[in-house]
Amino acid sequence: MRKKMKCGALALLGCLGGLGFSPPLAGQQLPGAGRGKAKIETRFYRADSVFPASTFGSQTLPSKTRITGTLTKVVGDYGLGGKWALLYHLRFASLDKAKKRATSTAFGFEDQTIGVERGFRQSETFSDSVALKFVLPTGSTTSVPQLGTGHFAIEPDYQFGFTRHLGRRFVYGEFSAGPRVFANGGATQLRSTGEIGGRLVKKVNVFGTLFLARTLDGRVEPGEPGIPSTSELYDLLRVGGGIEFTGWGALRPMIAYERDVAGQGIHAGSRLVVGFTLHFNRGIY
Repeated sequence: MRKKMKCGALALLGCLGGLGFSPPLAGQQLPGAGRGKAKIETRFYRADSVFPASTFGSQTLPSKTRITGTLTKVVGDYGLGGKWALLYHLRFASLDKAKKRATSTAFGFEDQTIGVERGFRQSETFSDSVALKFVLPTGSTTSVPQLGTGHFAIEPDYQFGFTRHLGRRFVYGEFSAGPRVFANGGATQLRSTGEIGGRLVKKVNVFGTLFLARTLDGRVEPGEPGIPSTSELYDLLRVGGGIEFTGWGALRPMIAYERDVAGQGIHAGSRLVVGFTLHFNRGIY
């Protein structure tokens, strides 16, 4: 029995060694053929206030409903070779919506995203690419709260990243921007993300994040104060920060905190995020 356990442990170490560990590269550098990474996050969300539906800003109103829940997301890429890669954003949620003494629960898949990415400049210090993603309306629109938008969308965007090495330390940045165009009449939402971080101490990285969504023509009519729109056409600014632990080979655990700081027609919430990134430096997933 002990011999079998020892062989199993050696086999596991061999697999992790085969995955390997790569030094920090430019943020949007595409993986080579058969390589990639997967980032798995669980978000513990809570919102009991709302941004007014009439204007975009930091002011919030008490909400007639409170939303809490757990959201799990898997984001990854898979290298196809020739500066091409597959992308996927898979989402699953369990949400509770409480209003007065009534509570509704939704449990299941949210809308999923798949796509393809084409890299351009790909060096250890700077890289950029374009991506074309497709949002599939797999989330329920009849559940309370809703888990999806009920509309197919396409999302082309431009992405770039950089890394600057300072001895054993480094700083990095990753950014993306582009529209999300919905099939329901061409309603469009501009979306951008950013992450800046670096090595704090040995085997510990710190980072800050930003997400901004602004809606173009096609906004829904303002709703009743305190009741956010359930439409996908919202405006939101979210910021966050966290730490990532390296030194675990291909596995990099992380913890972060995010907060909605400005918006329009949507709940104002906060969330604790825990998860890890697994880098696949060899073979197929």
